[in-house]
Amino acid sequence: MNIKNYVSLKSKSAVSFSKADDSDGITRYYLTQKRWDSETGTALADNKSEVELHHYESDKASIEAEISELTTKKDALTEIIKDIKAL
Repeated sequence: MNIKNYVSLKSKSAVSFSKADDSDGITRYYLTQKRWDSETGTALADNKSEVELHHYESDKASIEAEISELTTKKDALTEIIKDIKAL
């Protein structure tokens, strides 16, 4: 699944998450995606795969760090532009 499409797919009920405890008491998370035959539009069996929460958390933390760095650069560029225009 392309992460950027999650909200749209979720609103169409094309993806969902679920959780289940295995026999060892470990909680496992699953992503279920609806599938269709591209030629006929007929629904196919759903694709269910196990996902790791920490992967999503790590991706989010990386994006937040990148946003922070880009914001700092943008602020510096804004100040540079302001100083040059003030000349």
